[in-house]
Amino acid sequence: MKDNIKAGYHLLIDSWENDLDSFKTVILSGLSKVAVEFYIDLLKNFVSASCQEGAFGNEAVDDNELVVYVNGVLSRHHSVADEISRKYDLGKIREDFDKDAAFSDYVHESYYMLITDLLGWPESEYYRLEHNFCRVFEGINVYFIPDEIINVTNQFYG
Repeated sequence: MKDNIKAGYHLLIDSWENDLDSFKTVILSGLSKVAVEFYIDLLKNFVSASCQEGAFGNEAVDDNELVVYVNGVLSRHHSVADEISRKYDLGKIREDFDKDAAFSDYVHESYYMLITDLLGWPESEYYRLEHNFCRVFEGINVYFIPDEIINVTNQFYG
C-alpha cells in the first residue's frame, strides 16, 4: 500500500525524451519551500539541448559538466545544499579518484541520480545505455499541502 502524502510542498515534474516520446511525471512531496526553489532552479537547464545552447535535456551529459552545473546551482541555495549533498553524496571532484572510470561511476551514482530522481530514468533502451542521458524538463506544478493526507485505500479495496 502507498504511504500517506506528507504535508509540505508537492511537485509534479513532467519530462520526455527523444521526439516528445515517453512522457513521464515524477511526484515529490513533503518538501520545504527552499527545496522546491532549488529543484526548479536546477531543472531550468534540462530543456531540450536542440532548442537552447548549453542545455542538457535530450542528450548525454559529460561528467564534469554535470558536476560543475549542479554544484553551481547548489552554491545559490545554501539552505538546502548540505541536505542535498548528503542525500546524494555530492561534492567529490575528479582529483578525488585514481581513475577516470571511478569518477564517472561516482558521477553516475550521485549527480546523475539526483537528475533521474527529478526527471525519471530514460524509457528507451537506447537512451538507458547512453551514459548520463538526461530527459527533457517539460514543466512543473507546485502545490502546498498544509496537512498530511491519509491513504485510506484499504478501507475500499484490497
